[in-house]
Amino acid sequence: MKICEITDEGKPLSDQIKRLNEIIAKIPDDEGLQKKSERFKAISDPTRLKILYLLQEGELCVCEILTVLEKPQSTISHHLNVLKNAGFIKGRKEGVWIHYKLVDPEIIDLIGNPAGDPMTNNSKKSVLFICTHNSARSQMAEGIFGHLYGGRYGVYSAGTDPREVHPMAVQVMGEIGIDISNHRSKSLKEFETMEIEYVVTVCEKAAKTCPLFLGGVNYFKKSFEDPSALEGTEEERTELFRKIRDEIREWIENSLITDIKNR
Repeated sequence: MKICEITDEGKPLSDQIKRLNEIIAKIPDDEGLQKKSERFKAISDPTRLKILYLLQEGELCVCEILTVLEKPQSTISHHLNVLKNAGFIKGRKEGVWIHYKLVDPEIIDLIGNPAGDPMTNNSKKSVLFICTHNSARSQMAEGIFGHLYGGRYGVYSAGTDPREVHPMAVQVMGEIGIDISNHRSKSLKEFETMEIEYVVTVCEKAAKTCPLFLGGVNYFKKSFEDPSALEGTEEERTELFRKIRDEIREWIENSLITDIKNR
């Protein structure tokens, strides 16, 4: 038990006050704290918490959220606007509907998962994308999958013969708002001691040189053209990188995520 030490004048010791003042100096001013408190108010509602938990699955259409929560559209729109204004989610319009996703999947670590415990990388199911050099296709797949579903899955990539991450992969991913500039190329050997729930091969060649990754539970295979192999102008190569990027994203959103959820 801590005993409060005071001076003869009945005041706390100066050393203790000095330590507390050092803490106060690091705390934002009242205006900054007010902004933080407003963000916490934004998640102090059961419906808004449910929306955040649903968005762990990745990007969702308003129509999906409406159907699951069974509340009026005006009510859901209000809650979505509160979360959006607080910076927790962002949306994009597609047709007549708006699709929402988490701005930062780590918000789930703050509010805890539905079971009541914070969701850590150790509790997430892991997805490993592999190709020959871990330079382009698997790097883009890791970036896209992590961007869409990183709140629920631990996402990685590796290669059978790793090379440097291709700068054009970094460039075209940045064009769609996904930053992979801090990615590094990794060898499959780095994952030999891990149990990977989902192993996804994204090039035909890698499937032949590495038909079985020990430690994998479920396996998926999809062949994509290697954009780094094209010998052409810079414009032609960039366009091919964009094409493969878009093909990978479409496949992940429309096929792979469904297959993974069904396993």
